[in-house]
Amino acid sequence: MGPTLNATQVAAAGATDVQGSLTTDPLANGAVPVIPAYQLQFMAFFTALANWLLPVLDHIDFARGWLEGLVFGPKSAPVRQGTAIDAVVLTGASTGIGYDAALTLAKRGIVVFAGVRSQKDLDRLSDLGVSTLIPIQLDVASPQSIRNAVAEVSSILEARDGTVQLVGVVNNAGIPHSSTMDTTTRDAIERVFDVNVFGALEVTQAFLPLIRQHGRGGRVVVIGSVAGIATVPLNGVYSASKKAVEGLFEGLRLEIASEGIHVSIIRPGSIGTPLWNKFTDDTSAKGRKFAELAKTIGHASGIAPSHVTRSILHALTSTYPLHYYAVGLDARAIFALISKVPSRLYDLVLRSAMLKD
Repeated sequence: MGPTLNATQVAAAGATDVQGSLTTDPLANGAVPVIPAYQLQFMAFFTALANWLLPVLDHIDFARGWLEGLVFGPKSAPVRQGTAIDAVVLTGASTGIGYDAALTLAKRGIVVFAGVRSQKDLDRLSDLGVSTLIPIQLDVASPQSIRNAVAEVSSILEARDGTVQLVGVVNNAGIPHSSTMDTTTRDAIERVFDVNVFGALEVTQAFLPLIRQHGRGGRVVVIGSVAGIATVPLNGVYSASKKAVEGLFEGLRLEIASEGIHVSIIRPGSIGTPLWNKFTDDTSAKGRKFAELAKTIGHASGIAPSHVTRSILHALTSTYPLHYYAVGLDARAIFALISKVPSRLYDLVLRSAMLKD
């Protein structure tokens, strides 16, 4: 069968851009989950295929959305690139998807107020020397930090004397969590919801008045997850937070569409980001095993954040943005199959793959 690698070894080997599935018994006998080397090789091939296919599939979706927009409307004013006039607030910009998106948008001439929590990250983004990238301190779990960020952005816009307008918000900040539902604490659930749910909604609510000021409409983008559609064992809290995001922002889309403000939900599958290193606080044996398994899969199967950035860019700059974006072959497969697979079969597959004792 060949050698096996645990999560630490996978990460050390730099296997961050492979995609596939784990077929070994990850939680049996208290062992650290492992992935055979031949499976990693298959994942590498699968990811190479995904990296080639995803831009093609995404642009097919974009074209479909454009045609649907022509038929059903409404047309919405896009965020303009290359002008340094239109600005967006983007949360969670220190690493991963947020960092990639902030830099990409800024280099395309969109002013990006890049929200980060620490002074170290503020300095690091400032040192990049990109004039359209403006780092701001923003902890989405802190109402006071959100108010301070709104005041800072307002001050910068006023200093630009109307030459820069805030036209969008990208809610990217989020935290993962893994635990068994029979041991999960209220504090743990609240911590996840404070960031993933309340943080996203409160940031949007706080910046909407600035978006409305210029009367052009605008864009709201939120990073959901495939977990908002399909739950896996020991991932119930995170999945619940993303399901809540779906409901809240679907409601927001319907309520503010008449103002010309469009809301898009982006649903990534497995993405190769440092988020996997923060996966769990669960100290139970099962929780620790699943966390190690999740980190192994995350480090080994995550596609590049740039695939998510492509969808963020389209959601901001297209005249007919999509309501939903599925990012990754795994996400696409799950969305295509979840409504067609009997729920008992779905449960059986997950139990067999992850919860054998």
